[in-house]
Amino acid sequence: MHAYDLKKLRGEIRVRLARAAEPVTLLDGKAINVPADVLLITDGEGAVGLAGIMGGLRTAVSEETTDVFLESAYFSPDAILGRARRLGLQTDASQRFERGVDSDPARPRHRARDRIAEPDHRAAPPAPSR
Repeated sequence: MHAYDLKKLRGEIRVRLARAAEPVTLLDGKAINVPADVLLITDGEGAVGLAGIMGGLRTAVSEETTDVFLESAYFSPDAILGRARRLGLQTDASQRFERGVDSDPARPRHRARDRIAEPDHRAAPPAPSR
């Protein structure tokens, strides 16, 4: 699960392979040039994160954020395996995806919905039945 500041996103969100040395600045402030075999999350202006590894700084949620876009995804272990390590990154997300954990993206989406409703003590809508 990843949260974006909706007002900072430009156009549609897409997943695609990076173009050779495509730049992105990550949430930790580290600017990298992404190799062509790494999946990116992109919007109309370019990379907004490394799929299954770490989000980007440009679309990060901050104290000024009023609208949030939640991404819940599953990436095949083969699509993530070794890429974070090669980029000098080790994240909870990359470890989970490399091991094939959380293969049902609906589960974290429902947890997030419930937690977002908690601060105002509003009732969250019921989860869809399976």
